[in-house]
Amino acid sequence: MSHDHWVRVGLVLWIVFGLVIGALALLWPFTRSLTPDYVHAVIDFWLSRVEPPDAAEGFYYLPASRVLFSPFAFAGVAVGGLLWRLFAYGLLTLAAWCWANLLAPQCVPRAFVMILVLMLPTSAGVLRNGQFDAHCWALMALGAAAVAIGGWWRAASALGLALALKPTAIVAVLLIGVTWPPVGIRLLPIIIATLAIPYVNPNWTYVEQLYADWLGQLLAALPHAGRWNDLANAFSYLGYAIPYELMTVIRIIAAIVTLAFALVAARRLPRIEAAFVVLMLTAVYLLLFNPRTEGSSYVGLAIVAAPIAARLALVEQRRGWSAAVAALAIMPGLIGLTALSLRLFNLWLDPLLASIFLVGVLIPRGLSSSVWGIGASPPKQPDRWQLRG
Repeated sequence: MSHDHWVRVGLVLWIVFGLVIGALALLWPFTRSLTPDYVHAVIDFWLSRVEPPDAAEGFYYLPASRVLFSPFAFAGVAVGGLLWRLFAYGLLTLAAWCWANLLAPQCVPRAFVMILVLMLPTSAGVLRNGQFDAHCWALMALGAAAVAIGGWWRAASALGLALALKPTAIVAVLLIGVTWPPVGIRLLPIIIATLAIPYVNPNWTYVEQLYADWLGQLLAALPHAGRWNDLANAFSYLGYAIPYELMTVIRIIAAIVTLAFALVAARRLPRIEAAFVVLMLTAVYLLLFNPRTEGSSYVGLAIVAAPIAARLALVEQRRGWSAAVAALAIMPGLIGLTALSLRLFNLWLDPLLASIFLVGVLIPRGLSSSVWGIGASPPKQPDRWQLRG
């Protein structure tokens, strides 16, 4: 079959996937969905209603997220939930298009479809329940793509919106902001605006209390035991529990090493590859060292593994490696397919996959341009207009 045929098949698969997600959101808006919780949080915000902090199951997003989600909440759980998921679906699609242009400019349609198909298994769960993760990961990917073409304001805007939706985006904000100061400078007013957004509620005393409760709840939640999919919990599951205090030190050291690695990559690689390396660093750090990593968070692994798999197959002609990296993108989405697979692989396999990606993909590509094949045959630079739509 021709390449065009497979491109059409992949696009149809992605479109059908979006239609199924939309239908589920409309027909069963309260089933396996977090939208009702988000709607409840928005109503609480506009009524200045305070709920007791809950370190186990609380609302961990910045107060700005309640304002940003308000249009979706006011549309109702069904319609608002559908629009919210379509927003995430569109962001993921746009992120795939941007990185297909950047990493495989000679064969954009095939790379684009390959990335979409490889992201499908892991994005299914997060789009089904409507979590903020899909939006946040897609915006971080779009921010890194903007850095790759020198779109400093666009990068800062995407990262600022990601942070407003979910505080874990602070990793991308700091890594990209420090590595590329033009983005960091532009992030400052955006972060200030993000923190100021909740003051659209005229009850400023309530807003201040909301911030205080959010911070207290977040600090209380970090050491809270649970079934998380981070590195520490994987060791604990396997019988090698790491004390929280020691793990905190490890996380700090890992953060310093991650930043140093980003700075080295920015010096040694062309900006496109360096930006993607920093996106990979963001993903791996969040998945392995965020103490509240969920299984659905591993859509982030697919977002960085799928473009590399596409480049390996279509640009570098290393199809064996491409298949291996593609498996890393797909497998987190398959763990929860059955009760048996969930019982066998939950909690430990996801961190293992992220660790394999770190060692086998991220470190080699962050240290040497030759791994990208840049020295042998430099890829054609993407047309900037293709990324501005």
